[in-house]
Amino acid sequence: MEKQRKEIVKFLKANDINKLIILSDKYIESFPDDYFGWNILGLINEKKENFNEALNYYTKAEKLNNDQLNVKINISRVFLRLSEIDNAINILGDVLLLDKKNIHAYDLLSQIYYVQKNYKQTIKVLSKAIEVEKNNTSFLIRIGTSYLALKQFDKAKSCFETLTSLQPDISSNHYYLGGANYNLGRMKDAVKSYAKSLEIESDAISLFALNQSFKDSNLKYEDLKSEIDIFNSSIQDTVIIEN
Repeated sequence: MEKQRKEIVKFLKANDINKLIILSDKYIESFPDDYFGWNILGLINEKKENFNEALNYYTKAEKLNNDQLNVKINISRVFLRLSEIDNAINILGDVLLLDKKNIHAYDLLSQIYYVQKNYKQTIKVLSKAIEVEKNNTSFLIRIGTSYLALKQFDKAKSCFETLTSLQPDISSNHYYLGGANYNLGRMKDAVKSYAKSLEIESDAISLFALNQSFKDSNLKYEDLKSEIDIFNSSIQDTVIIEN
């Protein structure tokens, strides 16, 4: 059994659907009462976007082994594909009652709330998740942008300060930090953050944001010479910020 499972997992990682179908059929023929083969058939059909079939196979797998939380998460994911959002949320909630450290469940549940623009629930879910994985950058970005959407700029600032420390070469982290600082009236810090974002990756949004934050401040060119030089070097055919 273990040997067959390892072979199936190998082809699952390689995304070789045709080989997976052959191997999973053989596995189920040999071990019809084992959840694993049915779960693999669910994954195959989910990849092929046969979501109702996938749900049937996952449900079969769950009945054979109700302790497998990964199967429950697979079921919740298919419910999402079928636009049965409440069912997905309920299952993920059940998973987290059974396993308060299940990162996959936190991730999927927070994504649902985030897409719904239910930012308070997004933060509530991920606040528990980062107790498990403190430096999970995907979670921190979702938390930070949720705080921005809720206009809780001090908390967003703290979040993106952590992110710029963990991922100093990601321009969007600096951009969002600039937005938090701008809305807190910290114009000098906002300009610095936007300039850092531009230094990593030049784009029109950061250019505009840096220019706007400089204009809204009482700062002079001499106060932020290096940051303004970054701005000027990032634009073409545009009037530069002058002294």
